[in-house]
Parts: sequence; C-alpha cells; structure tokens
Amino acid sequence: TPATTQRLSQQLTHHNIAPTDGPRVIEVAPGQSIKNHGVEIGLFSVSHSTPQSLGIAFKTSEGTIVHTCDFKLDDTVIWGPEFDKNQFKRIAGEDISLLLMDSTGADSNKKPVTEHDFRETLRDLFAQHKNKRFIIASHPGFEENMASIAKVVAEHNKTMFIDSWSHEQVFSALHQTGLELKDHIDAPIDIRSLTSVKHQRESRSMKPKDSVVLVAGVLGQKNSSLVRAVNRQSKTLTLDPKTDIILFCGPNMPGKDRENKYMLLNEIEKQGFKSYAHPQYKLYPHAHARQSEVRKMAKFVSPKTIIPIHGDSKLREDNKKLLEKEGHKVIKAENGQTVRLKAGKVTVVKDKTFDPQFIGFETRTGSHWTDRDYIVKLSVNYDIDKPVNDNSKDKAESGRKKPRLFGDHRRY
Repeated sequence: TPATTQRLSQQLTHHNIAPTDGPRVIEVAPGQSIKNHGVEIGLFSVSHSTPQSLGIAFKTSEGTIVHTCDFKLDDTVIWGPEFDKNQFKRIAGEDISLLLMDSTGADSNKKPVTEHDFRETLRDLFAQHKNKRFIIASHPGFEENMASIAKVVAEHNKTMFIDSWSHEQVFSALHQTGLELKDHIDAPIDIRSLTSVKHQRESRSMKPKDSVVLVAGVLGQKNSSLVRAVNRQSKTLTLDPKTDIILFCGPNMPGKDRENKYMLLNEIEKQGFKSYAHPQYKLYPHAHARQSEVRKMAKFVSPKTIIPIHGDSKLREDNKKLLEKEGHKVIKAENGQTVRLKAGKVTVVKDKTFDPQFIGFETRTGSHWTDRDYIVKLSVNYDIDKPVNDNSKDKAESGRKKPRLFGDHRRY
C-alpha cells in the first residue's frame, strides 16, 4: 500500500540501499484483485495498529483461502480503513475452504482495548493532571496509537513535541503518502521536532500544561529517547518529576528483553516521577484480535477448515481449542509441514514434511535480535517439487539484478 511503500523506501535509504538494488514495488489497494497463473488474489481492509493494513483472499480452482494477516475488529481506528464486511464478501465470496487465522491474542479472554478506550484514558489523565506535561512513550510502528495521541492533544490545544527519530519517520511517511493528521482527527495539530534547536528552546519556555512530548522507549530500549532523558543523558529533552508525568503506551512484546524496561521503571520510581502504564490503565489499544474477536471473525467467514497461524505453539494451540469449542474444524499445522487444498478439502501431506530450518525467533545468529549483527538465514526451499538452482534458466532469463537486501541473508 502507499504507506508501506513509503516506509520501505525510508528503510532502504537508511541502510544505504540504492533503488536499483532494492525490490520492484507494486502498490495495491483494498478492494483490488490481481490475477496470476490461474489464481485470483483479492485484498480487503483489516483494522490493525498500522494504517492501510490488508487481509488476502486466494481464489483457486481447488477452493478459496483467506489469510487474515494481522487484524483486530476495532472500528474506532483513525487512519484505517477498518474491516468492512461488505468489502470482504465481495472480494472473498461466501464459500471459504481454508481460513488462516492470526493467533497473537488467542490466549486472552479480556475485553479488547480499542483506540476509543485509549483516547478516553488519555482524556481522563489530562483532566486529572491539568498543569502537568505528559511524556508519552509509544511504539513507532503503532501509527494508529500515535494518531489517537495526536487527536487528544489537539482537543486540549497542546503542542506535541517529538523526541524520537523513528516516530518522525512514521509521521513523515504518512505525510508524504497524503495521510494528513489534521484531516483524520478533524482538528489542527501543532507538531514540532526536538531535533531542532529552535523547538528545544520553545519546549523549555512553555508552561508544562501546554505541551506533550512523544518519545521512544516504551520497552526500555537502550539508547531510546526516554531512557536517555531519564538518565540525564539527553541533549534534547530535560525531565523534571515536579512537572512531568510519564505514560507507557504499550505492552511487553514477545522476543523483547524485559530487563531493560524493569530497570527503567525502577529508575523512574527512584527519581520520584509519577507514571502510568498498561494494563493498570487502558493505555494500549490491542493490535491483534483477542478471543472474542477471533470467534466473531471465524463465525463471519464460516470456513470449512481453519489453521491457526502467527504465534508460537502455545498460542496456536489456544486458538485451536477456542475455535473447536465454537464448532469449527481446526488443523494445527507445524513449521515444516505442507498443507494440501484439493476440491475444498484441507489435509497435511505427511510425506512432504521436512525439518524446518527457519522458525521465526528460533533460527538466528547474534546474541539478541536487537543487535546490529542479528541475522536470520532463510534456507527453506518452499517449492518442494522443484529444487532451487541459482544457475537456473529462469534466473538467467529474468534479467533482474538480485537485490542485495533480499538475498540469502537478511539483516533485521
């Protein structure tokens, strides 16, 4: 989508990847269908923490496969667009053979926190602490959360300062895509970057109640803007427990080192800052469907078979149990297995099952995935009936230079 294209372009530039060394990018849109080799690929909108998120429907001669991708059923997102039942039916149809279902929130029976809930929490906190400056830590990849923050900031006529390169990149990409904040929050918003010395002076001269600062470091990441400010190592942001309140607008995430966050929280408490965090307060709108939403989606799609995906083994098992209780036929496929769809029927092909060499977080080199030298090697041959041959005729005839970013090794 346009927003994703712009973010990808930023990342390629940041890593000094020339356009000629990058991938060929084709922009798509919800409601669009692409036909290729007898398969019709349809795209439909899904609500998520990032705008322009899409689910995918694959219409084949053997049946239709729907991939939810990351999703939630939140109709209060600001940028969106949110999931549209009519659009889904038009793209995917009524007869779904296989549903690949996001399992990230399948272990939670709590009521989902929506963007609306998040905004209400911010409004309540602003009302309770009218003379304070709020330092808000959020995930830069959760653009919908950032839009909710901006909406409440605009309602209270506050200036929003950004002390985070990653957050600036997000706003820049959306701006260049045409997703203007003021158009989506129905209010003018004053956003200033603390990379500017002028804006740093303006921030220091303002009364605390007149500004909000958006920072990175919701997980206590080393060298993030919040961590630097709390440790008095920031050249752009000075904090004071008498005037500042810190909000943590995000959960712990799988694969992340929580020790850094606990160290940060301990230091914040030691210095006398007042802070608020999720889940004690509704400060994190869930990015992925919880159990109630998983059930609703499965019931709406009404597929012949469901395979839980996107989650570790426990999450996929939780999803399987949840959906089986609802009367659905569920297969828990494992990494390395091949699934066959034939005449609408889904089976696991036992003689085409291999030991996987790529299993998400488990296949890696480097001490931690935040390391600069953290490398994931993609070594699975997904076309199991046709061995990979780097000197193949197909490769020679393609005439395209192999992108160095998307070769045998990928840097994350």
